[in-house]
Amino acid sequence: MQSALRRFAVAGSIIVGLLIVTGLVSGWALVGPVHVISLDETPYGRLLVFKLALFAAMLALAAANRFQLTPELARAISGGNKPGAIVVRLRWRIAIETMLAASVLGTVAWLGTLAPPMAG
Repeated sequence: MQSALRRFAVAGSIIVGLLIVTGLVSGWALVGPVHVISLDETPYGRLLVFKLALFAAMLALAAANRFQLTPELARAISGGNKPGAIVVRLRWRIAIETMLAASVLGTVAWLGTLAPPMAG
C-alpha cells in the first residue's frame, strides 16, 4: 500500500501541475488580466473564485495526506504496528477529496453556462 501511495503521489503532482498551467492559460483567455481585480462583480467571477477555493481545499487535503498520513502509515508498517486507524483516516480524507473534486467539476460545468468577462 505504501509504495502505491508513493507512486500515486508522483502522478498526482504531475496532474496537479498540468491543471494549474492549463487553468492559468484558460483564465488568461476567458477572464483576462484587466478583469482579475473585478472578479467579484460578475456571477462568472464569483463562481470562478468559488471553484478556485474548492480546488485549494482539495490541494490542501491532498498535501496533508501526502506529507502527514503517508509518513505515519510508513512508520506504522515499518514498526510492525497495525495501521488500521491511519487507513481509516486516509479513506475519509480521500472521500472528502473526491467530493471536493466532484464539486469542482460541477462548478466548471456551471461556469460553462455563463459568459466570461472577456466575452463582454
